[in-house]
Amino acid sequence: MKAIASEIAKNPRCLRDVEWRDIERVMREVFEQLGFATKLTRSGKDGGFDLQLETIEHGETQVFLVEVKHWLASGKKPGTGTLAALIDVVARATGRPK
Repeated sequence: MKAIASEIAKNPRCLRDVEWRDIERVMREVFEQLGFATKLTRSGKDGGFDLQLETIEHGETQVFLVEVKHWLASGKKPGTGTLAALIDVVARATGRPK
């Protein structure tokens, strides 16, 4: 994945040719290189997000949920439904109301 991430950094157009699950793995590699602890969810029924990131700031663990969409390949951008679904997932994960 490091080699793919490096190639994407050099030539962003090659991103179109990367398979969707590999995009998730590449993103995991990038976030790990930035210092995050990462968890990649199972493909399919992942609960609405693809990566869970953790870092410690000021002695507290911070958690971030990431949904990866490979919209370049399809030509379609994620819409409001995708965003609403992710907000629901984050609300459930944090125990906060929407």
